[in-house]
Amino acid sequence: MTDTRSLILQTLEEKNRLKQQVYANTLKGFGLLRQAMERVFNDMKPEVETWTDPPARWKLQDVNPHEFSLTFGSDVIIINHHSNVFQFERSHPQWQTAYIKADEQRSYFGVIHVYNFLHDSLAFQRQEDYGYLIARIFINKDSHFMVEGKRQLGFLYNRFSEEEMGIEAFEKVLHTCLLYSLDFDMLLPPYEQVKVATVEQVQAYTKLAMGRTGKRLGFRFESDNEGLLL
Repeated sequence: MTDTRSLILQTLEEKNRLKQQVYANTLKGFGLLRQAMERVFNDMKPEVETWTDPPARWKLQDVNPHEFSLTFGSDVIIINHHSNVFQFERSHPQWQTAYIKADEQRSYFGVIHVYNFLHDSLAFQRQEDYGYLIARIFINKDSHFMVEGKRQLGFLYNRFSEEEMGIEAFEKVLHTCLLYSLDFDMLLPPYEQVKVATVEQVQAYTKLAMGRTGKRLGFRFESDNEGLLL
């Protein structure tokens, strides 16, 4: 019993110290990401504001201490910080890297999510509209980060041992997120899927001048060539 008690206390102390460090680093990383977004916003704002015919939406907004958003044209990027600390599942490729094998505590990380929504979905409060997780940013105890996501986001920033947090590094990640969102266009669902509607659906459609919408409505997101790493 004494050995078991000691083991519990030792493990609790180690895990608590580790997770608190990871959480603190992730919170710091979120702040750096917010600063990076402000640099992106301010850098492009003068040019965007010259587009008066027609004007383009360009707005940076803090939603709460753990979430902010950028509205650009018909899109919105929402970035939020998860409050929990996670560990890679045992089948994850990162377990095969020398970086994780040298120190398993590096396999614990905090998560920052990057979502892409249509501006009108939020503006008209269309609760059933779809948004998509386009990237997840992982940050560990060493203040290193990696990104899982679509297209370039899935392979440009996947070296956990090499990528270190910083405003310039996160600015590059944000540029990639914005480019992907702009290239990820809304598709009209197949006619056969929408040819029948209920009275309630039509009334809701008339009220909002739109139906349920998403960039890939009518299709599984995984069918968009590469497949999202969730």
